[in-house]
Amino acid sequence: MTPGNQGIQALDVNVHGVGVNHGQVNQYVIGEDATAEERLEQGVRSLRAGMRDRAEQLIAEAVERSDTPSPEGLYYWALSIVSRRSPEDLTDEDWHKLRHALDLLRDDPGEYGAAGRALHELMKASVGPSRTGEPGSRLDATLLLETLPDDEIRAQLKDHLRYLLRGIERDSLDSEEAGELGERLAKNRKERAPLFFTPDPVLQCPLPPEEPKIDPAIAGLLGGMGAVLGVLLLIVQIPDDLLDNEKSVAWLAFTTGCLALAFGVPEWLRSAVRDARRREWQADPDGKVVFDQEQNPFRRQGARLGAVLINNKQWREEREQRAKERRKTKKARFRRTVEAIVQDRFLDYEPKGSENAKQWRRHTERARQDLIDDLTHRHWRTGAPGALDWLIQLRAKEIGGRHVDPAQVRFEEGFRRVRGLCALLGVGLLAVTVVRIIPGRAPDDGFMAASLLVVSVAGMSLSARHYARFRAYRRDRKQYEDDLLERERWQNELRLGRPGDEQMARWYDLDQRYLRREVLAEHRMEHRDILFSFFLVEGVPGCVRAKVKNGPPRYSQYRQTFYVLTSSGVWVSAWNVDFATGEHDGRQDTVFRYDAISSVTVESVGVRSGDSLREIVALSEDGALRDAGEEDGLVLHEALRLALHNGQRLTALLENYEQLYDSDHEDRVQLRRLALESSGITAGFRILTALATEGRKWFAQRRQRSYQAFVGSGPLDGDHPVAEPPVLLLSE
Repeated sequence: MTPGNQGIQALDVNVHGVGVNHGQVNQYVIGEDATAEERLEQGVRSLRAGMRDRAEQLIAEAVERSDTPSPEGLYYWALSIVSRRSPEDLTDEDWHKLRHALDLLRDDPGEYGAAGRALHELMKASVGPSRTGEPGSRLDATLLLETLPDDEIRAQLKDHLRYLLRGIERDSLDSEEAGELGERLAKNRKERAPLFFTPDPVLQCPLPPEEPKIDPAIAGLLGGMGAVLGVLLLIVQIPDDLLDNEKSVAWLAFTTGCLALAFGVPEWLRSAVRDARRREWQADPDGKVVFDQEQNPFRRQGARLGAVLINNKQWREEREQRAKERRKTKKARFRRTVEAIVQDRFLDYEPKGSENAKQWRRHTERARQDLIDDLTHRHWRTGAPGALDWLIQLRAKEIGGRHVDPAQVRFEEGFRRVRGLCALLGVGLLAVTVVRIIPGRAPDDGFMAASLLVVSVAGMSLSARHYARFRAYRRDRKQYEDDLLERERWQNELRLGRPGDEQMARWYDLDQRYLRREVLAEHRMEHRDILFSFFLVEGVPGCVRAKVKNGPPRYSQYRQTFYVLTSSGVWVSAWNVDFATGEHDGRQDTVFRYDAISSVTVESVGVRSGDSLREIVALSEDGALRDAGEEDGLVLHEALRLALHNGQRLTALLENYEQLYDSDHEDRVQLRRLALESSGITAGFRILTALATEGRKWFAQRRQRSYQAFVGSGPLDGDHPVAEPPVLLLSE
């Protein structure tokens, strides 16, 4: 990796709203006119990445568009229906589709036909009646899979049917899974995973200064000539009849004033140019300057006058409202994120010791603020503040990494103050000289000479300010060209080291299996004790979210909530996991009985994120935010909420794709389907709703109904099939 670039590690501070959309990655993009073969290929790719619903949709379309469906297509269609799902998770519609696909595949003599027949036997055994003790009553799943001729298909079935196989084989697959979990941190995950959350570096060319209405060269030439003429006329106007002492004072004041101006004007010009650039940087999209009145003494006095003229309370409310509106603008939000990254990156170079750190912060404060304003002004329209992290690292190393000598800092600050005071001194001395001249023998001529000098100096200053800004622009342009080379190097490193979305899905799946084994082993729960289990996944507040085009969201830090449904009740375990390292900061456990469930809902809520916490605000019946004292900072999300009779609520947020959605190339409805599936809310809502209404007896009844749908016979043991629980709608 390019030295100094640590990718996501820069963004582990309290940075909110950072989203990375790898829009140039088109691995999940398919056109409307795609052929059946292309849809099948895309469906298989989606299945490998864990997007089961999307895979089933594409493969089903491929089968429907084929006059004679291929055995490969039928096999992957059946596999996409059951992929990583327990039998209870399949609806009657799923069972009918699975039965249809396997019936079409049954007579194929090849490897896919053999896999289809094996899959049929496994699914039948998973929901069939249990006749323990009868000879041959239990299917040997391991032996059945070993008879398959193709190793890849055998591995696929073991992977995608793992929850089903546990129900048949109980603990016989534990040793195999332990071997797979050894790959959880393989392939340089700690170094490569952060690069997935690192945006491609962006760099906008600095904008040239606006051309003045008057040619600066002409203004400078005329101003210089006028200034020389004004000085000469002032010299001529010094009366001859002054006493020698008064004449010496006049000459001394005039000469000293000119020298002081010559010494102090360059610093004044630099300050004027810097202020002009800052006003340009701080302008909002409408051209209005976002300027805090409390930082400007002249505006502060005007604000106080306004407070006197109108009601003081009204003035304060209006000022707070204006500040609030500025914070809500897109540019202001962009700037806050850039500021957080800049402050975090510069902290890496803060020296040890309180006094040295204080001097360092004071020495770099102006450079840090200029960097924040410049980056915001040039890049806020990109909407990707995280994509500037690489550039902020470079500036932090260049500026913050310099050795700061406190004595030298004090000298430079004092020297700048002296030059600024010299400019004021020069103006004052020239004013004193003019005052001594005008009352002389020719007041009108003296006044005209002084006016000419003032106008000429103003013209020269405008020209000088333009050239100073143009020099600053040339420096920025040179820096931009150097940064282009560094960006190319950094982009190459990202291209070589960044993992693909399929690899991210693989690591994510292994994390879930690892956490599952951890909690079951600690609480000594056997697979045979579990009726059903599922995970809910969401991002941790302040994490960085990333996705490829049409792909599921990935989180740099994510919360895994594991629901284990046993014969006695529900065990809920939750972890906050760092994706790069796979480590978590501890587990939170909640246990309750089935009759403790009050309600299960999927509803819209307002979410306000803090440093590492979040506040959930429910909506009232009319759609307004309930009990929200301040709506600023609230973001709407859909959420799965499980309410218990004791008042406790377990909440899982659905990804809303803020700063991840590409409106030009992505379908929001399709992304919502993907978010529901990848978060686990689709399966979780269905199962939890069944528990809230039916209790644990639902599982046995569900198996009976599934057996009827798949095999085609009547209900078992004389029981009537129960109604299915509601299925969360996947369309809007």
